[in-house]
Amino acid sequence: MSGSPKYLIVPTKNFERWLKRLTKYYKGSSKQAFQLFIFERIAGLCIDPRPSDSAPEPIPGKMTLPDDLEFRKIRFTMPELKRDSGRGKGRLMYLINTAQNSITLVWIYTHEEFKGRPDAKSLIANLQGAIDSLEETDSSENPEEQATSDNNSSDLM
Repeated sequence: MSGSPKYLIVPTKNFERWLKRLTKYYKGSSKQAFQLFIFERIAGLCIDPRPSDSAPEPIPGKMTLPDDLEFRKIRFTMPELKRDSGRGKGRLMYLINTAQNSITLVWIYTHEEFKGRPDAKSLIANLQGAIDSLEETDSSENPEEQATSDNNSSDLM
C-alpha cells in the first residue's frame, strides 16, 4: 500500500453531534478508551478507506451520488459496553471522495438509537449536506480557507 494517497478526514456537524452523544455512555478511563478506539478507527480510514469490516452502503430513496463518491459503513463492537444490547453494536457511515482523497464522516450511532440505520429522510438530508460541503470545499480557491478547513478536521474530539 506504500505510495497510496492518504485521505483527509472531514467530519460533518451531524457526525460530531452523534459522536458527542455516544461519548456520554462512558465515564472516566472508559471514556478515554472509547475516544481512543474511535480515533484509531478514523485514523485507519486515512490509510485504508475500505477496511475489511466495512461494506458499501445502499443509497436511500431515489438519491444518487456523484461518480467520485462512495457511501460505506463500518460495523464494530462498542468497547466496554454490553455486546448483547443494541448499545454495544456501533456503526460508522462515511463517504469516500476519490477526486479529493477525502473521507467525509456522515454518521456514527449504535443499534440502541437505530435498529437498522437512520431513517431515509434524515440520511438523505445528511448525505446531501455532506455532498454540498464537499462542493464548497472543492470550489474554494482561497488557500487560507483550505488550510483552516484542514486544521478543523483534525479536532474530532
